[in-house]
Amino acid sequence: MASPGSASGNPNPQNPNNPNNGTVPQGKCSGSTQLTPATSPKGRYLSGDHILYDIDVRLPGEVPIKANRTGISNHSPFPGLVLGRRLAVAQTHICYPFGPAMSLIRVLNVKSFLTSTIQGLDERVTDLAFFAEDVHLLASASVNGRVYIWKITEDENDKHEPEITSQIVIAIQIVGEGESFHPRVCWHCEKQEILIVGIGKRVLKIDTTHIGKGEVFTAKRPLRCPVDCLVEGVQLVGTHDGEVTDLSMSQLKTTTLLVSASVDGMIKIWEDLKSTPIAVLRPHDGQPVNSVTFFRPPDSPKHIVLITGGPLNREVKIWSSASEEGWLVPSDAEPWHCTQTLELKSSAETQVEDAFFNQVVAFPRAGLLLLSNAKKNSIYVVHLEYGPNPAATRMNYIAEFTVTMPILSFTGTRDLLPCEHVVQVYCVETQAIHKYALDLSQCLPPPLDNVVLQRSESSTEQELNTYVDALWVRALQDETAKQEKLLREDLPERVKDLVKKELSAFVEVITPVIEKTVSKAISEAFQKGVGENNQV
Repeated sequence: MASPGSASGNPNPQNPNNPNNGTVPQGKCSGSTQLTPATSPKGRYLSGDHILYDIDVRLPGEVPIKANRTGISNHSPFPGLVLGRRLAVAQTHICYPFGPAMSLIRVLNVKSFLTSTIQGLDERVTDLAFFAEDVHLLASASVNGRVYIWKITEDENDKHEPEITSQIVIAIQIVGEGESFHPRVCWHCEKQEILIVGIGKRVLKIDTTHIGKGEVFTAKRPLRCPVDCLVEGVQLVGTHDGEVTDLSMSQLKTTTLLVSASVDGMIKIWEDLKSTPIAVLRPHDGQPVNSVTFFRPPDSPKHIVLITGGPLNREVKIWSSASEEGWLVPSDAEPWHCTQTLELKSSAETQVEDAFFNQVVAFPRAGLLLLSNAKKNSIYVVHLEYGPNPAATRMNYIAEFTVTMPILSFTGTRDLLPCEHVVQVYCVETQAIHKYALDLSQCLPPPLDNVVLQRSESSTEQELNTYVDALWVRALQDETAKQEKLLREDLPERVKDLVKKELSAFVEVITPVIEKTVSKAISEAFQKGVGENNQV
């Protein structure tokens, strides 16, 4: 049975089994990112197996954080809200579709602002991805089934002027699949010659070392590949009953894992690109799955969890292997189970479509999951605490950043570098492309000492009431809408009295660290109050 969840802005309910509580100790900076939480947090703690977070409700101390913005480019409005990445980012270049039909790709050097245009794609580009930040191989997919890989280089031309060039590695058109709205691409996590494509209901593997041998292809005349007679170098991995919406890959020792999501409500996990999936899940009760990604810390390749997003990416779930403590063991059949759910809701809108259109970007090194909401001009940054094992990984903090325009698509650098203190996010907005810098310290849960011991000069009774109110908020967070309404009103005195009587029961079940710290804080404040009264 799932335990009740809460979204609390008060005492820290972090995992007591993890001594670092999701952060790297201050003063250290090795393979993982140096993480120093803010001393004045503006976000909210999350706890429980099922968390309900109302984006229209603010608890005391919660303030949306304005993200620092840098302009990249102005452009004509993009058409509608659709799945897929309309932006790819490498170390020095970004690429994005533009033009009336969104069938051209602009390559921009973000340092020199030198530009180039990739032409000949004919139809709207639905997805873009670089293999790596330091390997400028760009993959693109279009609605007409065309898939391209380009090698982006920058050198001097005959006039000794800098010039960006785009050389075709492959150009292939998958035909016979029928209408495909959002073809997706996903690079192999280690091999730059392998590209995975989700087109229509099919998941295909493309090996660039074998495709198109002896064939001549161009951007305007790609190699044709019928789905019922695949050309050499193209392999069918598997199929869904609906269109594929997202793909993700991860490496487990010598085993490669691929996961695909679909509007059919299923995700399928494939091992070493074999034709039979090792797991098939219905993560959101059969509703379409909009996003899926493997998530693991950089220094623990076996510490793998899976994160899925339902319709509009409004419901996010963490999944781990059902084996002992969630450790993933390569096998012919691998059961998975959900360990935590975060559900976003809006009390201000009656229709969820009016309140949400979320896109998802993961930063595993920093333990961050970003959701951009085009309907609210917001980015919700969710911190994940890596527990001692995959099954103990939990979402434990959320902070909201505001942006200037609705975000239609966004991405970030592949992940944070060691000792980096800013999350760089590139956003395609309705009228421009911006880079936003999110202060990493505001994305992380503050230490317990900062939450409990940084008290105002108030009396012991006021501090006790504040703490009791915080416990009451946490208890009500997962309850009905009527109970949630109490969060935005003054609590009746009789309810406060009832909660105070139950305070001892609450203290018995919270972690020993919290119990000790809270008791010390109340004792110090009481002694200070007695001293002041004696002086009077």
